[in-house]
Amino acid sequence: AEEVVKGLSKNYALAIVTNRIRNSVYEAPALEKLKECFRVVVTYEDTVNHKPDPEPLLLAAKRLGIRSEEAIYIGDVDNDVKAGKAAGMKVIVYSQDKIPGADAYTSSFRELPQVIASL
Repeated sequence: AEEVVKGLSKNYALAIVTNRIRNSVYEAPALEKLKECFRVVVTYEDTVNHKPDPEPLLLAAKRLGIRSEEAIYIGDVDNDVKAGKAAGMKVIVYSQDKIPGADAYTSSFRELPQVIASL
């Protein structure tokens, strides 16, 4: 997963959008190692409304300096699909489950670059 994220960060502006509080974003050691790959992090404290509301995703796009239609949001639950679609983004579901409304699905992290390129 580490090399996939590092590779993606060379070609795309990456952001994390989470309903977690800022202090807990990098609790996972694997994510801590990838900190420099993400240009923007939007957490619970940054917005009034939270996913499935599109506000946090729209803020991330704004901070990245892109239009939401240019963004691809990757999530793993129904609220992620709802938030991404409400923000006008393409949505990839990274899960074993097919969640209605997504533009693409994958259960393989290694496949993400190809799935992103296909959208």
